[in-house]
Amino acid sequence: MKKILKAFFLGIGAGAAISIGGYFFMLCKAYIPTYGQYIGALCFPIGLLIVCYCSFYLYTGKIGFILHAEDKKQSIIDLIVMLIGNVVGAFLCGMILHYAYANDQVMVDTLASLTKAKTADLIGPVWFSAGCWVMLKGIGCGAFVYLAVFCYKTFKHHILKILGIFISIFAFVALGLEHCIANAFYVSFNFDFTNGGIYLNFLYALIGNSLGALALDRIFEFVKWTFRKQQKN
Repeated sequence: MKKILKAFFLGIGAGAAISIGGYFFMLCKAYIPTYGQYIGALCFPIGLLIVCYCSFYLYTGKIGFILHAEDKKQSIIDLIVMLIGNVVGAFLCGMILHYAYANDQVMVDTLASLTKAKTADLIGPVWFSAGCWVMLKGIGCGAFVYLAVFCYKTFKHHILKILGIFISIFAFVALGLEHCIANAFYVSFNFDFTNGGIYLNFLYALIGNSLGALALDRIFEFVKWTFRKQQKN
């Protein structure tokens, strides 16, 4: 029970941390013309830096390493619980900011536009192709988040850790890829829960994030195995 509670509360912390990155991204996108998305992409990595250095539990940062766990059953339970915590943390932060910016029409319009773009066509005649596109963008995002956490775990020097996180996360945000927890924050910030597309977006992004992280982990393991095999020969 203690492990489950720990995963849940550290998951809430991770959801809140990602929301901080998402908040700075939205500020830049809303108030800086032309290049706001890219400047915001430079700010977004703050969220994962907080997650890593505070040892919070972020689903998209953990799922790629699940195959390395000794107790896989417990790790799967922890993943499910932390995912719920991530959503709760992102939802709470989004709700608070929604009321804080309720009278800010620039932010309201920017959020509405972002949410509409993320859920476009997920309910309609082209839902399958739209869903596949969201999932593909989720796969790319999952791979970048895995790479960021891999750099944090692998590099010994803190400058390299920070650079690895910043470059990886900047890349996925600047490219407009889909991160399920960040999307949960944007949706709650926008406070539009009647659009069924937001739930499909979360599901497709979640699947994509998981597949991307797991795929990159297997690629890295294959490269390591090949390198060790060559050294033996």
